[in-house]
Amino acid sequence: KGQNVPLLLLPTALGVGQYEAHDVMLVMVLSFAILTVFLGLWKQLRVFFFLVDWEKPRTVDAPESAPPPLPVNPPPPGPPTLVGSPLLGGSYPGLQGAVQGTPPSGLVAPPEAGLAVPDSGISAWRSLFVCNELNERLTATRAIPELTWLSMLALLEGCEWSNAARWTTHADRQSALAAEFNPFLQFSLGISVWIFVLVCQFLLQRIASIFVGHDLNDFIDVCSIANISVFILDEPFHGYYIHGKAPSSRGDWGHTELERVLHDEDKGIGFSRGLSPDGCQTFEMFLPPDTAVQLSNGNVAHFRQELGKVFVDVQMTQDTVARRDPPKPTSQDVAQMSQHRCNVQALVDAMVNAVMRGANEVLQLRSSFSWFWGVPPNVLTLQHPIFYKDQDGISYPNGLGWSSSLAYGAELRVAGIGIPLGFEWHLGLLELLMFSLIWRFQGSIALASALAYLTNRLILYIYGVVAKGRLAHTAIINGMFLI
Repeated sequence: KGQNVPLLLLPTALGVGQYEAHDVMLVMVLSFAILTVFLGLWKQLRVFFFLVDWEKPRTVDAPESAPPPLPVNPPPPGPPTLVGSPLLGGSYPGLQGAVQGTPPSGLVAPPEAGLAVPDSGISAWRSLFVCNELNERLTATRAIPELTWLSMLALLEGCEWSNAARWTTHADRQSALAAEFNPFLQFSLGISVWIFVLVCQFLLQRIASIFVGHDLNDFIDVCSIANISVFILDEPFHGYYIHGKAPSSRGDWGHTELERVLHDEDKGIGFSRGLSPDGCQTFEMFLPPDTAVQLSNGNVAHFRQELGKVFVDVQMTQDTVARRDPPKPTSQDVAQMSQHRCNVQALVDAMVNAVMRGANEVLQLRSSFSWFWGVPPNVLTLQHPIFYKDQDGISYPNGLGWSSSLAYGAELRVAGIGIPLGFEWHLGLLELLMFSLIWRFQGSIALASALAYLTNRLILYIYGVVAKGRLAHTAIINGMFLI
């Protein structure tokens, strides 16, 4: 009611003991926030990423001086070859023979190589480019920490908004500065200003996305141009899929050809990018535990079991290299890693082609009730994989649900503005509680803002370093190629 000293609703300054419960609560909540963030780190750093390269191999035995001419008007691409089928029962012969340790048909390995590798004739630069683009987005967040905490410092200290948290709130400036801070008002004011700064950032980002696009949607376009899909598993039977297969079934173009292909796509000539007729490229997937796929050689493989076997072999190869002095891979090691990568490629390729074949049953729209409450289907009773269209975003028909596997985390969209709910929200709350604790006991807004910012940088640095190694391991790419 405009009182000079806030006494009606808050304990008096003489009742210091009445604020001890608040201080104890602040420390306890901070402890739980630290635990929550590190549990989130543990979960995020177990995410499986794999890049599915749809490029067809080219001949590698042609003379270097006479490269094959590129057609001016290439024929339109034919329908995709479906090599997979959903949930075939019986025994699982596995990957034997699915990917041979020899070059693809029609290719001859360079004689100086000494060893044949199964991905000869396929450019690695597109995969490395997409992998680096994904690596850059692993630690991306909606809120910019530098802007957040500089704004907090400018508003609370520079604009003297912090005086609203003092015991004397309506006296002259000198008297207000001489008064102490009220603990309850400190905490509530810090939360209010922090939310105000975040809302302003999210609003400005939403407006900017109308004109310059969204960074995560740009990544989907990059995948389509590179002809590479991204297969993500954040749980044993749950994950996300970004369908990056180019409509032309090719991603290795020259500048002129690429411009012509994109122009034709813009005019609606040829196939659409998505798995479904509406062009959706992003999906949330649920896999039955006994998911099996038919490989191109006719064998049937249990998806999870074969995937686990391949990465046991990957780890064994990496351990062998690590035990050497110096720990450098030989040509045989490189060929083995190439074989492992192609084995995973064969599995995921069969899975995706099976989805394409059974699109009418596999591709589904998730109900609003199930989406809001996060109710997943019972994977134990599923007869086939389910790919829910992820279209909750700012760039229909694609969505941003797959970003929950990044530091970006899940979000709730209100009037087109994404409000973080996942890892970024937990990290932000930890920063806020760190700020509130330091301001409460040290009385310095500058020190509190600095430590909150350093908390953000330290955790995201740890996240970035470990996630980079994890990405290189699951994508089976040498980590030295990740910038």
